[in-house]
Amino acid sequence: MFKKIISKKIIIIASAIILGLLLFVIGLGIWVKSKKISSKIPKIVPVAQEEQDRIYRNLSPEAQEKMKQEAKKIRSITGKIQSIEARVLVVKVDIGDLKDKVFRINVLANAKIGKTEIDKITFVPNTVDFSFDKIKVDDKIIAWAKQDNVRFENQFDSEYMEVIVE
Repeated sequence: MFKKIISKKIIIIASAIILGLLLFVIGLGIWVKSKKISSKIPKIVPVAQEEQDRIYRNLSPEAQEKMKQEAKKIRSITGKIQSIEARVLVVKVDIGDLKDKVFRINVLANAKIGKTEIDKITFVPNTVDFSFDKIKVDDKIIAWAKQDNVRFENQFDSEYMEVIVE
């Protein structure tokens, strides 16, 4: 009888230990899985506005003026392709100061073209090489100008552009 009580106690203790270990492993698995997804999401550390203002105020007046002028320049546009004529894209801008303005973009022969897809879970962009021949009307693009500022232009040359897949 004494041996039956000891063997029952051992079975109960062993079962409790196994159950505890099983719950620990399941909890650890859930924790690790949650960390893997969140580690792929880029972490943005915002700089306090006061810190930005303090740095800006410490610049010389010439540097402040140059920064204002640089901020007004537009070097890239985002929009939808309305038509394609040889290597010229007619694009209507869909955001920003130039919204609804139409540009003629001359895609240079040596231009690098990419296709960017954004992962729907992690929001991490993935860009791969793309061919000009695969570009079609209604594609959304970002085109970077070879010129320094295209704010007051109607057309520009582009050496780099991306087709955005939403």
